[in-house]
Amino acid sequence: RFTLYPTCQAQASAWIRRVAEWPFQQVVAAHLQSPFPLTSSEFLRAFGFLFDQESSWEPQADQLPSLRALAQQLDGPTALSSGIW
Repeated sequence: RFTLYPTCQAQASAWIRRVAEWPFQQVVAAHLQSPFPLTSSEFLRAFGFLFDQESSWEPQADQLPSLRALAQQLDGPTALSSGIW
């Protein structure tokens, strides 16, 4: 969310919308205990930040400084100008 998406928000949101069209009921994620139940609407809600909506997970205020620093280090100063923040 804070490193890749600010640099390719349009492409990421298009991909998320395409995946959400699939009729799935569970997912297998590489970085979470899997599989777990998830519908396409829940999948979209998880990426709400790409569509100027609230996400199903929002970082805590005390996490943002570290996330901003990491994004700037990985993606450069323009990463912080994204609407994702």
